[in-house]
Amino acid sequence: MNAEAKDLRPIKAEELVAGGIFYKKNPDGSYSTCCFHAEEMKKNGNWILSMTKKYVKEGLLFVRINQPWKSFLKHL
Repeated sequence: MNAEAKDLRPIKAEELVAGGIFYKKNPDGSYSTCCFHAEEMKKNGNWILSMTKKYVKEGLLFVRINQPWKSFLKHL
């Protein structure tokens, strides 16, 4: 299942949860599934946080309304 705007809400950078699923809005209006893990934060934490803040400021990051940090796919 693809993410739809009606099922998403904007997020704040400080809300991000390692291992949680969130969505980035693409220029064509579709959404890409995103996730980062604790190991990635150890290696690239400063870069991840700076890009997260940038995308939040641009209004491009979203999370599910009803089940934050969960995928729309049932097996994830």
